[in-house]
Amino acid sequence: MSVVSLNAAREGREEEAWAAYVAAKEIADRTRRVEDGRLAARAWCAFLELYQTPAQSAFMGATVTTFGRRA
Repeated sequence: MSVVSLNAAREGREEEAWAAYVAAKEIADRTRRVEDGRLAARAWCAFLELYQTPAQSAFMGATVTTFGRRA
C-alpha cells in the first residue's frame, strides 16, 4: 500500500496556483492591458479559493471570478 502525503498534495496545489498568479500578474504589470488584468484577477481568486471554507466558497459562488460588463 502506498501512502499519499496530503500536505504535499496541498502544497503542490498552492505552489501551482501561486505560480499561475505571479506569471499572470507579471504580464498584466508589463502590458497594462485590462484583459491581462482580468486574467491575473482570476488567477488570484483561484489562489484564494484554496484557503476558503466550503461555506465561503458557496457564498461567493462564481461572482468572484466572473466580471460582467456594465452597459
